[in-house]
Amino acid sequence: MSDDHQPTLFTGNNDTTTIVKASVVPSITAVYFRINPMSWNNWVSLRFDVSGCYTVRETRKHIHKALGFKPVPNEDTLYKVNEREHNQLDAVRLCTQQYSQLIKIDSLSLMASLQAVVEGNDILRNAHNQMYVSGKYVANTWQYSDDFEVIYSPLWSPGNPDPTQGHCVMLTLAGLASVNCSQTFFSVCGHI
Repeated sequence: MSDDHQPTLFTGNNDTTTIVKASVVPSITAVYFRINPMSWNNWVSLRFDVSGCYTVRETRKHIHKALGFKPVPNEDTLYKVNEREHNQLDAVRLCTQQYSQLIKIDSLSLMASLQAVVEGNDILRNAHNQMYVSGKYVANTWQYSDDFEVIYSPLWSPGNPDPTQGHCVMLTLAGLASVNCSQTFFSVCGHI
């Protein structure tokens, strides 16, 4: 798009040997761009080069925002509630496809912020207030899915963790709880 928000048209060549170059001036900042060929002459041929570099962290933040991630209030974390029910393994895969992982709730303030998001949404509060987050039961310990760090005790809801209920972790309005990994819930992906 140009500065006046109109599509920019670049004309091509009329033969197979002439190379046509066109630059976008001034330079643009974009995570995604679309090439929409308008017409072809006898053959289909298209080449484009994109140059420039950004830090990986900055690019990932742009990608996450484009995928619908939102900042957690008062935290340096982005989150996204996946509003389709999955078992824990499929929830992990979904987060991976979105360049993230199940959110790691490692503080009372982060948990309170996410619980406030649930409380502020009628659908989540009434029907989907249990969501997969990072955590698993391994070798008699509850740890985060991405490392061996033990989950902080005050984060657990009363009566939890309980490995007889399952070996995965979900966020509830009362705190973290253990759950059978094959049950289907919404999930929360996160990115720092």
